[in-house]
Amino acid sequence: MTKPTDTGYEELLTNLEKMEPGLTSQTDENHFASAIQKQAIDTIIDGLSHDHPDVRIDAAEALGRLKTRAMPALTPLKQIAEGDSDGTVRQAAAIALIQIGGDALLAEVTKNLEDDNPEVIAHAAVTLGKVGDPKIVPNLLKAFQTDDQLVGSAIAWALGQLADSRALTWLAAALENGFVAANAAEALGRIGDPEAIPILIDSLYSDNEDTRAYAARALGMIKAPENISGLRATTWLQRKEESIDALCETMESDPSRKVRIFASIALFELGHKQAGQQFISLVREG
Repeated sequence: MTKPTDTGYEELLTNLEKMEPGLTSQTDENHFASAIQKQAIDTIIDGLSHDHPDVRIDAAEALGRLKTRAMPALTPLKQIAEGDSDGTVRQAAAIALIQIGGDALLAEVTKNLEDDNPEVIAHAAVTLGKVGDPKIVPNLLKAFQTDDQLVGSAIAWALGQLADSRALTWLAAALENGFVAANAAEALGRIGDPEAIPILIDSLYSDNEDTRAYAARALGMIKAPENISGLRATTWLQRKEESIDALCETMESDPSRKVRIFASIALFELGHKQAGQQFISLVREG
């Protein structure tokens, strides 16, 4: 998000982060960014044995980014995936193994989507979302046929990470039916397909505060598709204007301060510069 010009902006973002953790946080640079560029596999492998779990996580993620070039790291990654004392490190190592070329492990994790335990299914969905392999989208969609909130939330999150348009109708149906609606709305925003705009606009009038907030956020995430022209370009501009009109109304009149803040951020991201000042005013209200 582009920052409005204001001397107190950092303090305002801190206050916003307290209200909605994760909204304003940025991903820190990987400890091994330089080693990734140099493909210094040994340096990254050494990081797997570091005392701090965050460094071990970064090492695993770095190896995963290198994919098949990190084949020499398979053995230490397997050891970490099976025996590290930190669960987040174990998950990062398992994801890296799949990214490097562990199709068998990918199949094993995917099979967990059919487990009877909702926690196992949810964990598998989050892992698959982080792996980002589009071939498991059909498996996620099949598992999305559930009424379990934990499972539904995890799968909606994973589908958003994969940003695959095959999930569009499924997520739209979940949003329309009020099932894990906030998660479904954000996932639709991450997919970024303008076809989702009408259902997201409708969701701005939901009775549920989080649904309205994340529908607003999602509308701000949808940008013009690349290389569009003709009728598609005209349709996009029309839908963008509809989004802006609906978000302006939400920013001005929604009873929830949180929803109004999310709407102001979305408007700013869509190029409505005046919304930046409205955002600052809304955060200062708190």
